[in-house]
Formats: sequence, structure tokens, C-alpha cells
Amino acid sequence: MIDGMNDRPPWWRKIVGTPSLWQGSVYIGLGLVWVALGLSEPLHPWRFAAAGMWLVFGVGLLLVALSDRRHKRGRFSIPPPDDDEDL
Repeated sequence: MIDGMNDRPPWWRKIVGTPSLWQGSVYIGLGLVWVALGLSEPLHPWRFAAAGMWLVFGVGLLLVALSDRRHKRGRFSIPPPDDDEDL
């Protein structure tokens, strides 16, 4: 069962999960902190590498969350109705 993800293979959801908008925003914030640390003295290239990693991961999560919200998939899908309400 694919649960509202008819255009995506099931392994795609196992890779990306069901991120929230706040999760992507937090990782982008961490990336910006690392950019600020990278610009401070002394300059270290690994700080920019860490910033790039956090920014790429954060933007990826944010894009998946926005796509899920737009297409009502993942965390933003409409839950199925309860069978107990019929009783």
C-alpha cells in the first residue's frame, strides 16, 4: 500500500521520510551558523564544508516537505476515517 503516493515508488518514502517544514528550517539555520563560523577568524575550509552539508540537507528536507504539503502526501496527507465512528 502506497498511501497517497501513487506517483512515487515506495522506496522513495523510506529514503526521505516525512519531514516537517520546521525540520528543514532548523537544518538551514545550522548551515547559516556554520557559514558565520567559517567567516570568523581563523578561516578553516572544513567549516564551509560543514555549512554546505547542513544547507544541502536542510534545503532538501524543506523541498520534500513543501512538495508533500502541496500534493497532500506524507505528514500532510489526509488521515483515513475511523471505522469506530459508525457505531
